[in-house]
Amino acid sequence: MNEQEKQLEEIFSYYDKAEKPAQQDEIISLLRELQELCGFISPEAKRRAADTLDVKETVLTCLIRRFPSLKEADYQHTVTVCTGERCGKKQSMEVLRAVKQELQIDEKTVPGKPMLSKNGRILLKTQNCLKQCRTAPNLMIDGEIYRQVKPEDVPELLSKGWNKR
Repeated sequence: MNEQEKQLEEIFSYYDKAEKPAQQDEIISLLRELQELCGFISPEAKRRAADTLDVKETVLTCLIRRFPSLKEADYQHTVTVCTGERCGKKQSMEVLRAVKQELQIDEKTVPGKPMLSKNGRILLKTQNCLKQCRTAPNLMIDGEIYRQVKPEDVPELLSKGWNKR
């Protein structure tokens, strides 16, 4: 057993003694400890955490989505495409398709599953509104918003976004 596995066992052992089912603050603490140790929360770690805390995996999934600092994959960048009503009327779905093509993400990605680039380094998300409706359609790369994006702008924006970091 390597050092990381020992530390994982120690973490799960500690939380196994907690009151069942666990309260939200305990769940978040466990998830943060797992991420700190491993860099992200793997599907196996999530399953084991759900068993340890006596909660459903879906509860963990919802909490991970609610807290942007928690992540289920070892990606380095996040791209968010606005799919709200105003952006939708101004080609946001075409922008989303262009991003998927550029990142080599399968068009048939299962809803609810993380949309990761082919190399696993970039997470693609959609959001109902980025609160920038005046400048639709909008795209966000690692927290920086790009406005009035056209599908043909996507390759340059993505490469510019990575070069800033």
